[in-house]
Amino acid sequence: MEVDSLNLSQELQEPLAQLLIALGGGIELHDIPSMRERLNRVCEAVAVPAPFASHPLKGCGCLVVLHEYRPAQSCASDTWPALLWFHGGGYVMGKALHDDVLCQRFADDLGIRVFSLDYPLAPEHPYPHALLAAEAAWDWLLSEALPSCRTPRIAVGGASAGGGLAASLVLRLRDRSRTTGVQAILPCLQWLMYPMLDSRTRVAQDASDTLLWTGACNRQAWHSLLDTRAAALASLPADMALAMAAQPYFSPSEVDDLSGLPEAFIAIGTIDLFYAENQAYAKRLHQSGVPCELHEFADAPHAFDAFAPQASASVTFEGLRMTCLRNALFQGS
Repeated sequence: MEVDSLNLSQELQEPLAQLLIALGGGIELHDIPSMRERLNRVCEAVAVPAPFASHPLKGCGCLVVLHEYRPAQSCASDTWPALLWFHGGGYVMGKALHDDVLCQRFADDLGIRVFSLDYPLAPEHPYPHALLAAEAAWDWLLSEALPSCRTPRIAVGGASAGGGLAASLVLRLRDRSRTTGVQAILPCLQWLMYPMLDSRTRVAQDASDTLLWTGACNRQAWHSLLDTRAAALASLPADMALAMAAQPYFSPSEVDDLSGLPEAFIAIGTIDLFYAENQAYAKRLHQSGVPCELHEFADAPHAFDAFAPQASASVTFEGLRMTCLRNALFQGS
């Protein structure tokens, strides 16, 4: 679909058209390695700040890296609040380092520590590898990065697939606490930017009338994540395989019970492929007694804030999400 065929404002039209050209016409996942290279060239064309530190993590089926960002003007303290962040890319592409500028800005603007996970990608690493890596990152934060905090304030968040992974993680942590009967520390906020929440959209053949992330992309991404999950689960220790198969964590919208979760923030454009599933998830959270802020941006496509950060919708989006995160991490102070 042509950019000018949708009711986009001029301040969104031009940056989106430029991005699609830079990506070679858009995103298509028939050749995932080639698409990764195209995305890497676009994202790595601009100089970015280096992380404060990079921490290798084991125990999740493969070695992954957790990048840490600290405020540039201050010395970090173990008692500072933190954000665990997951990048986007449909579970099949993208890198944590692509969000370097973003994560450093979060750290500088709020005076927090930000940890961004380079989780394993499908199809080489299908479900549940990314969720296992996210769980390992959470456990590492509590045991190694913030051990002196008696009640640490940690939010989890992400964009697109990263938002879906954040939602999956809070479900998994809630259920792990229920299973063990131990009162566990849960995230204080699930901070979800146009999250990828519902695997059932992979069979929606009419889901193709959106820009940047199309129905065809979505179907291919879900197939890459899920088609070989049975073999991936079978390779895990029996207790872990059972835990990961107990709920459809890969697709938070398909989990029946949403009670007992931390409060949520969801932001979505009205011409985003994920618009309907985001609306439905926010409604179900409310019905389950979970506070949820849902912010909708008229005529905005997927990832509009990333490719057009100066657009008025993006400026409003940024203010809303930072206010929510600040309130959650500093308890409104």
